[in-house]
Amino acid sequence: MKILVSDLRENYSAQVTVLGLNGWVTELEAAQNDFEQIFIRRNKERADRPQEKLCPVRKREDAVYRSIVECIDAYSTLNGYNVTGQFVRELNGEVTYFNERTRRHAKKDIKNTTVATIPKQPWTGEPATPLPEVFDEEGRKLVFARDYEVTYRKNDRPGTAYLIIYGKGAWKGTRTVSFNIMNSGLADSNVLGG
Repeated sequence: MKILVSDLRENYSAQVTVLGLNGWVTELEAAQNDFEQIFIRRNKERADRPQEKLCPVRKREDAVYRSIVECIDAYSTLNGYNVTGQFVRELNGEVTYFNERTRRHAKKDIKNTTVATIPKQPWTGEPATPLPEVFDEEGRKLVFARDYEVTYRKNDRPGTAYLIIYGKGAWKGTRTVSFNIMNSGLADSNVLGG
């Protein structure tokens, strides 16, 4: 959904303005941001039942998406498909591309990805929860919450911690990556020693 919102904001901004969808796109973006924040918080809290918390936000996001589709349909009906045809075709192409990428039968293994080096994390007294940047074999950045989820181990004290990346959508499998949590006094002294 984040890619769709980005496309509506950037690639189709003129059409969105003409169709009067700016308010709906803003609402869809807010719903997506709420969803991501709850998802991140769920990982931090290690909730036992994340779907109970995510379900209302997902329903709201789906309702906004349906409102956008209904508005585009109504505008197309009133003004003729020749006015909105190109925009609708391009938008349908984006939605189809998104659906194909997330619903492929042959899922890719998350073990075949590249994970950017996670910088040393300062010890703050709270569990360190860095979000990794994950790239596919062609160098495209995967999207957190759509392509992968993350959990953490031994991230509640200084030393070596681990994050486990779980494939999601078009991705399967798991991958474990380590990172370091440094005491505030040790973080500065180990910068040169790497």
